[in-house]
Amino acid sequence: VMDPNMSQGSGGVDGNKGSRDVLAQHMSVTTNDDGTGNSIYSCNLCAKTFSRKNKCQNHLESIHFRGICQYTCNYCGEVFDTFYKFEHHKKKRCSERVGNQMI
Repeated sequence: VMDPNMSQGSGGVDGNKGSRDVLAQHMSVTTNDDGTGNSIYSCNLCAKTFSRKNKCQNHLESIHFRGICQYTCNYCGEVFDTFYKFEHHKKKRCSERVGNQMI
């Protein structure tokens, strides 16, 4: 459940609203041939592989497309250039302060 005080903000290319959806065009998905049926996600730019889609998205955003999106914490106003940093902040920083009534 998305906290209403934490949101993906505007930013990205040419002032348009940023979106992680643009990262999907730089990913490939294949089925692992080990018989498990698990998917393998690959970065089309450097061929690095990942077992989870979000890990591939984090890689693309932090290595190849840093700053394509901006994520703003509605509790403290801090702005982040990757979803990973935003999620870490949301889970470890502001949530602790909000839970302890520090905001």
